[in-house]
Amino acid sequence: MKKIYLFIICLAMFALKTNAQCDVYFNTDIEGATVYFNASHTDTLASGSYFWDFGDQQTSTLKNPIHTYTSSGSFYVNLYFTSTDSLCTPYYTYPVEINLTPTYYIGGMIYADSSPLDSATVTLYKKDSLLYYTYLDTVVNGSEFIINDLPQGIYLFKASPVVSTAQFSQFLPTYFGNTTTWTNAQEVNLDSWMEVNLVPFFVTDTSWNTGNDIIDGTIFQDTTGFGRAGSNPVRNTTVNMRNSSDDLLITELTDEDGKFSIKNVAAGSYTISVDYPGYTMQPYLVTADGDSTTTTTINFDLNQDGSIVTSILYTQNKINIGNVSVFPNPASESVVISTASFNLQPVQIKITSFSGKVIYNEQLIIQNEEVKLNTSVWPNGLYFITVISDDSSTTKKLIIKQ
Repeated sequence: MKKIYLFIICLAMFALKTNAQCDVYFNTDIEGATVYFNASHTDTLASGSYFWDFGDQQTSTLKNPIHTYTSSGSFYVNLYFTSTDSLCTPYYTYPVEINLTPTYYIGGMIYADSSPLDSATVTLYKKDSLLYYTYLDTVVNGSEFIINDLPQGIYLFKASPVVSTAQFSQFLPTYFGNTTTWTNAQEVNLDSWMEVNLVPFFVTDTSWNTGNDIIDGTIFQDTTGFGRAGSNPVRNTTVNMRNSSDDLLITELTDEDGKFSIKNVAAGSYTISVDYPGYTMQPYLVTADGDSTTTTTINFDLNQDGSIVTSILYTQNKINIGNVSVFPNPASESVVISTASFNLQPVQIKITSFSGKVIYNEQLIIQNEEVKLNTSVWPNGLYFITVISDDSSTTKKLIIKQ
């Protein structure tokens, strides 16, 4: 009786094994052009024969072969498994990426006054193709960086404090070789560790920062030869503003969208220039009045011939919405809303009663610096006059007394 039971148990185990479903797969370990393949199955008891197709017209029948490719590319490797005692999936396919082009790294430390910078923006320019890479180090206690997987080429390197830090206004963007202009920068050796000491920023003329004007714009780079249609915004690019004596007043870095903005510009003449390796330009002259909030928007186009073309989009005078007067007050027959800065500017005027009822709501072009409204039919009481322009507004009280 024991023999019969043993036979039944063995038969059941055999039936369970032969009906088991398993998957075949492989792992890889890539070292340059050589790939170490390791076949496996979800059923560890499965056995059988293997056939490898490495995707480059080379094959193997080993379970764990080692294969060396002779060219770069994406190769779809197929593993065919013929099972002798299980129902394993007969094949498995997976791509293997091979890159035989050598790559390099550049690393180092950024210092300011011989101390590691709090946080640095690192920009790497590939000189022969004008292709740039950016690495942002946000480590608070230092500014160590490393950029890997760089192709062969000639590189220039620039570092700057992160815009949001106090050091941004204290130190200039500095190229390797401790220079602030790309024409004097030293080429960077690949597979090297460097140290960059940022150049301190000394401003002798601070009067420029006492006005209300804004100078902003965007920098584009033509990467296709089709002009603006094929251009991309250029980030982390240095924009310099100088006074009429050619003193450097402020340095800005373009953001992720290639934009820059210089605020609180006082009345005077200034030049705006872009510093980008391989490109030359004549500084662009901007005249600010400083009295009203004026925005001058400029585009800089980096063309493939190495020139920078400058185009001014517009100069927009924004209304000083606070300079509003209402008279007479109290009023009966009419009321005048006046401001010298409104002339020929579109504004919205909204008037509500004390109870919240809208009495008047129109968008107007102010002429002769004022607008006159008929109030002869308005009931006596307190009213609120709101003048709206752009994203700002001001409200004045008006009493009607017939």
